Amino acid sequence: MSRPVQASRAVNAFARRLGILALAGGTCVLAGCLGDAQLEEQTQAQAEIDEAGDQYRTLISGVGVDSDPLTVANKLDQLGRSLQSIKGTSSKQKQVATKLAASIAATSGKLQAMSLISMDLDLRAMRARIALKADAAMIIAAGAQVRMASDFSTPNSEVNQTRAGFQQPHQQIRGENSRLEEQITQVSQQRDRNNQQLDQMTTDSAQLSRQANNVSAIDGYPLVEESSQIRAKMIPIKTTIAEAEIQLAGLQPELARKRTMEENSQALIDATHRAEGNIESIRAAVLAAGQMGRERAQTQVQELKTLLQTYGTMQSEQIEPLMETALRNLNQAQRSGSSKGERQIAADASTLMGELHAIQASSDLEDARLYTALANTSSITGVDASEWTNLATEASTAAEASIAEARSAYETALEKLTMINGNEAGQTAVESLIKALDGVRIAPPASNNTAPAAMASGTASAATAGAPANAPAPPSGGANMPPFATNGMSSPQAICDFLNSMRDAGPGGMEMMQQMLGMMYISDASALPKLQGLQQQAMRGGTGAAGPARVVSERGDTAMIDVPGATQMPLMKVGGKWYIDVNKLVELMENSESNRSGGRGRGRN
Repeated sequence: MSRPVQASRAVNAFARRLGILALAGGTCVLAGCLGDAQLEEQTQAQAEIDEAGDQYRTLISGVGVDSDPLTVANKLDQLGRSLQSIKGTSSKQKQVATKLAASIAATSGKLQAMSLISMDLDLRAMRARIALKADAAMIIAAGAQVRMASDFSTPNSEVNQTRAGFQQPHQQIRGENSRLEEQITQVSQQRDRNNQQLDQMTTDSAQLSRQANNVSAIDGYPLVEESSQIRAKMIPIKTTIAEAEIQLAGLQPELARKRTMEENSQALIDATHRAEGNIESIRAAVLAAGQMGRERAQTQVQELKTLLQTYGTMQSEQIEPLMETALRNLNQAQRSGSSKGERQIAADASTLMGELHAIQASSDLEDARLYTALANTSSITGVDASEWTNLATEASTAAEASIAEARSAYETALEKLTMINGNEAGQTAVESLIKALDGVRIAPPASNNTAPAAMASGTASAATAGAPANAPAPPSGGANMPPFATNGMSSPQAICDFLNSMRDAGPGGMEMMQQMLGMMYISDASALPKLQGLQQQAMRGGTGAAGPARVVSERGDTAMIDVPGATQMPLMKVGGKWYIDVNKLVELMENSESNRSGGRGRGRN
């Protein structure tokens, strides 16, 4: 699977802030009283520092357009090492080189962290495939065992009764298979459309960036910004594609299993027709089906072992080395200087280190649950259950260690933020991350409007079974639901200001996405897939926001925000807080898409 383009406006904004601080002292004044040899050395050193700065700007300008983020990160690491080898620097030049190296390390660390987040999604999908493959193998093997041990001493007079018992579940399975096939077709088609859209957006973004490179910095700035906006819009599409892959990873094995059940039940029905008056022929048919089930179970086991090997290789050869490098770069960045900007860079690096440790803790916990489940497969895999149990224990212990590391990194970030005047919002955000490590969550506001049961209750107890007491809690919407309706705002203008801040600063990673989801109120969960589909259609035909959002109406418990270049955003007031009314938004988007489709049709005529 090719790695999706990870760069966004957030990376560029982050890198610009680092570059400005590191290169602020980029041109050092060389003392006139220096000797010729020393002056020549410092002049050469200055040239090397300036060259490194130019290379830094060139590398970050091409992230996600002409270069893979990890390739850029590797080049940044090499650039950082080259700075450390510059000789003959003055104290001022050495200070500038150190700042630039820290900036480069911070940018490289963030690029690597973004790639780790993408890899973590791949791991989650692979975990689901492993669990489903193990379930399928166990079910098929159990069915084969039952058939091989079946007793066919029943008199011929009971054959008709046996057949009737087979027919009812057979019809039920056929109906279930038809529904599964239709669902898989719909998900696959939507995923393919999303991939096509993503390819087009990648092409558009690259074209804009190349155009920007051919003009002056001033003329190219709008092109770079537009390219960044396109890449920002690609993030939710990538998430939707990943969700579709995970959904297909669950649906396809389920369909295969049920098809097997349908085939077996049909074989039994056919056998009863042939075996009236001849019980022996029925016995032979069932035994053959049992043997076929055994062989199929062994095929599933071999595929399971292959998946497990691939899973382990991905962890040991890709994720672990990249995690180590990213943390090393961020650790270097968090040792930035004492100015306000440098302290902010250090705090950002410490916060990102905490997020990476928290992601690792979540991954370790999921591993522990997976290994615990695999302990039940010893009868078909030949692997002793104790081996899986030991791995589960190790994963749980590793999760606790990662949580401790995350807490330490967050506390370091908080310590740095307290030294920055006027950054109370940043301190509050990090404090919330620390609380999340303890399982503390902000409850949705109380109101007369209640969320659907699937969102209100969720499956948190199942998701946290067997996890350490201090493990991070799952989102408030349940193990498989995003945290909707957890971040109500005081007024429509507050939501409008948040949307404009997203537009100005670009995507803020998982934290900003969590905040955005928390502003969404869903009264009918069926609106979710509709919203995703309509968003993708809108992004294919939209031109992007041309200006800031603004509140255009507010009446009682409802309001409306106008977002240039997009559908108007309806708001609703629940329990004294304002939220985005997702169900009303879907209705408006459906109407807008219908009008556009009608216009296109008339244009063709």
